[in-house]
Order: sequence, then C-alpha cells, then structure tokens
Amino acid sequence: MPANDPYAAHRPAITRLMAQGAWRPALARILAQFERTGPGAALLDDMARCYWGLHDTDTALKLATAVAQDLGNDTAAWAKLGAMAVSVGDTGRAKTAFEAAVQADPKNIRALAALYRLEPFGRDSRRANTLRRLSKSRSTDAALRATALNTLAQIEEAANRPRSAFYLYGKSKRLGAGHHDTAGLDAGLAAQIAQCPVFAPATEPPDGPVPIFVVGMPRSGTTLMESVLACHAEVCAAGESTALESTFAMWQGTEGSDDGWSWVDTLDPAQAAALGAQYRARIAAQAPIGDHRFFVDKTPLNVFRLGFARRILPQARFIFMSRHPLDTGLSNYATPFAGAYPHAKAPADIAHMTRTVYATGRDLRGKLGAALRWQSYSALVTEPEAQIRACVAHAGLSWDPACLAPQNRRGVIRTASVVQVRREITPDGQGRWTRFADELAPMRTALGGDDWIAQWEAEDAQAAAQDGPAARMIAAQL
Repeated sequence: MPANDPYAAHRPAITRLMAQGAWRPALARILAQFERTGPGAALLDDMARCYWGLHDTDTALKLATAVAQDLGNDTAAWAKLGAMAVSVGDTGRAKTAFEAAVQADPKNIRALAALYRLEPFGRDSRRANTLRRLSKSRSTDAALRATALNTLAQIEEAANRPRSAFYLYGKSKRLGAGHHDTAGLDAGLAAQIAQCPVFAPATEPPDGPVPIFVVGMPRSGTTLMESVLACHAEVCAAGESTALESTFAMWQGTEGSDDGWSWVDTLDPAQAAALGAQYRARIAAQAPIGDHRFFVDKTPLNVFRLGFARRILPQARFIFMSRHPLDTGLSNYATPFAGAYPHAKAPADIAHMTRTVYATGRDLRGKLGAALRWQSYSALVTEPEAQIRACVAHAGLSWDPACLAPQNRRGVIRTASVVQVRREITPDGQGRWTRFADELAPMRTALGGDDWIAQWEAEDAQAAAQDGPAARMIAAQL
C-alpha cells in the first residue's frame, strides 16, 4: 500500500469490522471513503471481501479482477482471484488468474497446485520439476512443502504409479500438525450409546428454517449431497459450519460440565428452543438463508453432535453418507485438507475414525428413527434420479427437477470437493482404492479386515435397496 494512501488511516477499523463478520457496516465505511478518495487497490480489495461476505459473488469477482489487473504482477492478488473463481465454478477465470500468478512467480507452489487441479500437467513437465525442486528445498516452508508433495503425489497417481504416489501422500501428511484423539472418540461413542435417548417423532411445527444435516466420513459424498439439495428452490447451502459445535460449546460452558451429555437430563424445552435459535442465527451470519425454508449444514463430523441437534432442532432431518471405507480412507489420506482433520495423517487413525463414525451412525439409526436416512454413495452415483427423489422426499421437500443437475448449483463451495462437484454425477470415481490395494492393506486390517468390510457391504446394499420399485413410485409422485 502506498505510504500516502488516504484509505490507510481508516483501514484498521474497517478490517476489525470485517473480522467480526459485520460486512454491511464495513462496506458502508468503505463506500464513504470511496466517495472521498476514489478507488485504490486496498480499498477495492476490502470492498470485494465485503461483497463476498454478503454473498454478492459477481460483484466481488469483478472487484477482485480489477484489483489483480491494477496491481499487475502481484501474485497474491491473482491467487486470491483464482481461489474465489474456483469456489463459484468459474474455471475459465480461475485458470487465467492462476496462470497470471505463476507468470509473476514461477515458484508459487499454491498457484501451481491449483493449476494442476484445473488442468493437470505431466510428470516430466517443467512445472512438475519445479515442484520437485521446491519440495526438497530446506528454505521452503513446511506447509508449502506439504502442498508440493501432495501435488507430486497426484501427478504420480495420474501416471499409474500408485506406490510412489502413496509414499508422497504420506510425506505430505507427515508435515501437517494435529493429533488424533483416539481415547476421546472412544469415550464419546461409549457415552452416546449409554446416554443418548431414543427420540419420539417430532409433532410441533418448525419455528424457523429447517436444517438438513449431511454427515459421515469426510470425502464420503457430503458435498455432492449438499449440492443436490441446494439446487432446490426452497433450500440454501450453509457449507461446512462450526455453528452446531459452537452452540454445543456455549451450552457446555454454561453448564460447567465436560461430559458432553448433561443436556440429556437438564436441557428444558425453553432452553432447547433458545439454543436452536442461536444455532440458526450463527448459520444466518454466514449463509444467505433469506426466505429459504430449509438449509443444508454439511459438516461431516457433526455426526458426533446429532443427538444434541435433534434436541434443540426437533424438525431437523439427517442424511448419513455411506461410501466404500477404503475409497474414503484413501481420499482422506490423499486430500490436503484446508481445515483440521488430524485423523487423516495416518492410515491407522483414518481406520479408527471410520469405525467410530460408522458405529456412531448405527447407534443413531435406532435413536433418530425416520429422521435419519442412511444414503449409499454408490447408489446415488449409479442410479441418481431414484436416489435424489428419495433424498428430496426425506428432507420434507416437494420435488424440484433442478436437483438432478447438482453441477449447476450456484453459490460458493469451499470444500476439497469443489472441482469434482462442478461436474455431472458419474460413478467413475468409485473403486479408486483398488489401485492402492497393497498400500492400503494396513488400513484394511485396522478397519477390522474382511469381516468389517463385509458388514459394511451388507449395510450399503441394504441402504441401496431401501428405494425399491414401490418406494420409487411413491417418490416419483411427490
């Protein structure tokens, strides 16, 4: 920022407002400064952030493009524009932006990685060689080395070199932070089984927009299911949100209890309704709910809080995504998650999380009853219309044919699946794990071996069959 930029004196206060999510007050101050001083790169950048926060993505992208063009060779500005464009499905603009970022700095690891996801380059290419050099350099930041190694692993996988790819995925993961809390998860599961009640069907009308919680293992198809439902005219997508966990933490702090289950005996109806309203307010602060009657909260590991969610949001609906555990296991290991998923660092921890998530879901099937749908990912991608109709009906929605084209979903997607879900539904991604069968043998053993896999396969077949000819006929009439 130039030293004589008149906007500089006002920017700290505006930045504080943006950090609080107070987008409209921040934008009002920015527009007032714009009237006095005219445009500047910093002012327009903050204006873009405000419009993005207010879900006016078209205006935000125009402003971000103007900033990047004005700054010329500013790698960060082009990379920011590229990330924004990816999240709304504008791949053409994203490619242009990331190419400009790489032109400005050929060693920009994040821009190279983003370009590879959009337009893969070969293992003998100049860009792949650049990533190799940077991944070995001691001067490269650990997080950037992890990104380089992960991209190199994807390149090796695309070249049909699974052993090399798996090795590089592992090197990338080991550079990450976090610890998988095996004992804590085990204790939480035992407490849920012992203390979570069986809920009677809800009879009271909803007192606000109805949440649809989509849960399961990360990389199990939760973003696809969110996109299916978000195409419905009455549904808003809230993305992956901390709203439920924050609401639970607030209640837990109020109660002064750390056992996680004090709400079972102490949460009265008035308190539950107040917590439900606070959860909805948190969602509304980050998603354009407006007049939508439903919204999707697709945070996968909310599975551990569904009992609490049902108590404070009686009309909520739940969808548990079930995908082959070795496909999700490999994808967890291979995905450079932006958020904190410490279980994804090691195959044994991925296996433990998988077993815990499924055991949690099985217990909840008996306690949430018809409010929870167990959805086979395989059935969804091989017979999409029947499955989508059934999911829409389960959510309590009338039929909307737009749900059959989730790739056309508008709005922002911020998860690791952003590129995949912008494509038409296809079963092609299934069975990826088979190319890594030898490398995944320890994970398979940690899951419980062939017996556990066979149990999962039987459950999945049962879930796929829940929408047989009679159910499909009923769904088609809705």
